[in-house]
Amino acid sequence: MTNNVVAATIERTIKRGVEKYLQMATKYSTVQNATVGYPLLVGEPIYGDEKSSDTEFISLALTVVFLYYLASFLAATTMVSYRVCNIAVRDYVAGVRFIESILSQMIVYGLLLIVESILMYIVLTTLIRNLIMSIAWHYLTLVIFAQVWCGLCFGFFVASVTKSGVQAGCIVFCCLSASMILCGVLWPLNGQPDWLLTIVNLLPHTQAISAVRCIIQKGISINNEEVYLGILIPLAWLILFVLLTYIFTKY
Repeated sequence: MTNNVVAATIERTIKRGVEKYLQMATKYSTVQNATVGYPLLVGEPIYGDEKSSDTEFISLALTVVFLYYLASFLAATTMVSYRVCNIAVRDYVAGVRFIESILSQMIVYGLLLIVESILMYIVLTTLIRNLIMSIAWHYLTLVIFAQVWCGLCFGFFVASVTKSGVQAGCIVFCCLSASMILCGVLWPLNGQPDWLLTIVNLLPHTQAISAVRCIIQKGISINNEEVYLGILIPLAWLILFVLLTYIFTKY
């Protein structure tokens, strides 16, 4: 049981269904109070802990979103400050190409954020130890790689369409707020309408959140669809953001 709210909702729905069935079955009989008591017994959960809190469900997803938008904000504000201070022009005069500048920032900031993210997940695994099975840290690192570098490229794109650090920060914050609501951070994705779920599943970090939960809480490997999509979809967005950044910067 990795989500206490969902587990309680499922149990309540089953209980109401059983009570309704018993009422209909004994409607024309002499049985009195057929719905008194709960005839079903809930056993040990397959995944998670019987007394898991909502914090354990939210914290893993919140870390993914935090890392993504931290990288975005860092890249966006850095690139805007470079443009305002004419550092980009100086690089061009010095013979440094735009792609070289982008790659250098992706490598430096990316490595720093990856180290930070690994430390964060180590702390999380100690806090929710009763939920952890055998964690595939190499798969988790791949998911983090994709998220951090996709977030950096999103920040570069935001910097290319804004004129100040305030504008860039507002865009990143608005996207962060939408992600908190839509991408399965606070509530499971299946609680959304089908048309919205189709769109949300294509966002950069929706599948990454599912992948992190699967790896840490269920011990699932990269052979599972939820895990490898958590790597491929952010990489696809990464390529898109790089192309859009190049187009807006060039023209």
